[in-house]
Amino acid sequence: MRFQRALRAQANDFAWDAGPPHIESASGRHAVSTDRAQLVAADMFTASDPRGSDTYLLSRALDNRSEKECLHLLRTLRKAMAPHSRLLILEMVVQDGKAGLLAPLWDLHLMVVNGGHQRSIGEYHRLAESSGLAVDRSVSLPMEASALVLTPVG
Repeated sequence: MRFQRALRAQANDFAWDAGPPHIESASGRHAVSTDRAQLVAADMFTASDPRGSDTYLLSRALDNRSEKECLHLLRTLRKAMAPHSRLLILEMVVQDGKAGLLAPLWDLHLMVVNGGHQRSIGEYHRLAESSGLAVDRSVSLPMEASALVLTPVG
């Protein structure tokens, strides 16, 4: 609930990658009010991203992707972002030097299923830097998840 209030308070023009079109039309409900958000159902690798939005959200969209796919996606989003834009990434982030239980288990699952892996906070910093972004802050969430706030560089 606190997360939804924060999004509503900050977003004038919120771009949301809701996934493939069949998922959005099947659900019919959204976590964020559509009067303050633009919900976009599209293939995030081929669709044009809304330009100049205040906030972009990727939730569990990078852990099952290769580094090449992550870089492509982040660079595409960076091109769409305005200087004031933020990219909010919700992922299970392995904190450097700290071992939790869920991340290694999920890492094993990703490796077996599709070759993905859980990234460390250091890896997210490197992906961001290679994409023209910077990790502004990292907030710990329940279940060993994190919210990373990325901002454009330059």
